[in-house]
Amino acid sequence: MDSSTDQPKRSLVGFWSLFLTQFQGAFNDNAFKFIVIFMVLGKATADNWAPFVGFVFAVPFILFSAFAGQLATRYSKRFVTVGTKIAEVGIMILAILGFMLNSDALLVVVVFLLSTQSAFFGPSKYGLLPELLPEKRLSWGNGVIQFGTTMAIIAGPVIAGELYVQFEGSQHWSGVVLLGLSMVGLFCSTRISRVNPAAPDHQILVNPIPELSNSFAIIRRDRLLFLAVMGESFFWLLGALMQFCVMFYGKELKLPENEISYMNGALACGIGFGCFLAGFLSQNKIAYGFVRIGFIGLMISILLIPLLKLDTFPSMAACLAVVGFFGGFYLVPLATTVQQRPDIKEKGAVIALSSTISFVGVALASLIYYVCKTQLGFSLLQIFMVCGAMTLAAGIYLRQLRALAAGSPDLAEQ
Repeated sequence: MDSSTDQPKRSLVGFWSLFLTQFQGAFNDNAFKFIVIFMVLGKATADNWAPFVGFVFAVPFILFSAFAGQLATRYSKRFVTVGTKIAEVGIMILAILGFMLNSDALLVVVVFLLSTQSAFFGPSKYGLLPELLPEKRLSWGNGVIQFGTTMAIIAGPVIAGELYVQFEGSQHWSGVVLLGLSMVGLFCSTRISRVNPAAPDHQILVNPIPELSNSFAIIRRDRLLFLAVMGESFFWLLGALMQFCVMFYGKELKLPENEISYMNGALACGIGFGCFLAGFLSQNKIAYGFVRIGFIGLMISILLIPLLKLDTFPSMAACLAVVGFFGGFYLVPLATTVQQRPDIKEKGAVIALSSTISFVGVALASLIYYVCKTQLGFSLLQIFMVCGAMTLAAGIYLRQLRALAAGSPDLAEQ
């Protein structure tokens, strides 16, 4: 068999190894975060503690994504990926210790450390896609990766609820399970295809501000890319805010932790299916029309929750699945644009900036929930209304996307 036949096979092995690596990482991050949040939900100060955990989860992506993007530019993205998985194994050992000591402070530190290693993995993960797949398969690859990520986000909270109930009073066994999965993820990372550094002479700057400023200047020059970055960031802000609303609304309805997990799982499952279908229907193109379909569906389905005053587990789970489905349609064209649009030497830095802005959104979601709930005294149904109104505003802001793409000769529009 000649090398031209071997190469696509090696690329597919590398792609699916990346898929499994990112799936395990996203699963562990979300499962651990939710276990910690479940531990604080029973506290009288839960309205303060849970947003704080969410904020701590987001901060490392803001602080370290720019530096991580530089590493992904100078060094092999596979090398960076394997390094982050080695770090994850050590962090999960610390998590077991935190559970054994029943130390909220140490567990919050572990949330921070897990997010830090994920921040270093992010630019390499998304930067690897164009190096493992041909350009015509990039939309498909994005759909599959987003599907995998959101399926991990489904499984993470769902399994977190089950682990929390199963090991109540002995949560260190939850840590043991997650440690075993981290070791599996490390093995998968070593199976990713070897790739060369994008720019081995790139000078790494410890101060992230110049790099972020340069990357921001790059996306500002390209209106289409700028809108895609902003639109993708809003998606993660909305998703984080919805997670808080769903968890506290579940507690308000007196649902057990595993059913609250299933509701978040329904939301994430809808996103995963929407991403997968959007990637499939794109037919190797960037279908910007899906963004409009996505935000209209998102807005209507979110507003159904407060307007119909849904108050049962089946009705909430069904509605959240629809919310997620339209979210997937909204996300895939934007994520593909962010990965495909920049020049290869700028790709790592642009993806890192996009990640930073997205997690600024996640951090803002914690702040928005805190202000609405504790400062303004909004009910949870009113906060769902806020989510719907924010989606309408984002849709109006992104209305130029399709027109800009139609006028860009290097992009195909469905």
